[in-house]
Amino acid sequence: MEEAEFLRKLKQYKDTVYRVAYTYLRNKADAEDVAQDTFLKFYLRQDPFPNDGVEKAWLIRVTINACHNLRRSVWFRNRTELPEEPAVEFSYPAENALYAAVFSLPDKYRVLVLLYYYEE
Repeated sequence: MEEAEFLRKLKQYKDTVYRVAYTYLRNKADAEDVAQDTFLKFYLRQDPFPNDGVEKAWLIRVTINACHNLRRSVWFRNRTELPEEPAVEFSYPAENALYAAVFSLPDKYRVLVLLYYYEE
């Protein structure tokens, strides 16, 4: 993949990959690491995708797999979490309540809500 094409794809998909990773991991730094690893795999991939839909599905699946791998790691299970500020602070209390409600859902439902309402 040429660098210009990769940068265009990175710009197109970076928010999606980061949101999926953050939804699973609930940690900004971990989500950034997973997103970086996902795009490295994407850049190193030799085979072209038949269309953009398959490409996006591949990126989401690789991101979810990377999140699962990180959560299964010994390092992840044995660390102590520091309290983290919410990723977004909304101007209306109802939006904050909605954000909290979505993040209280189990992982698989959080990702479905994210993909359905934000990624169509």
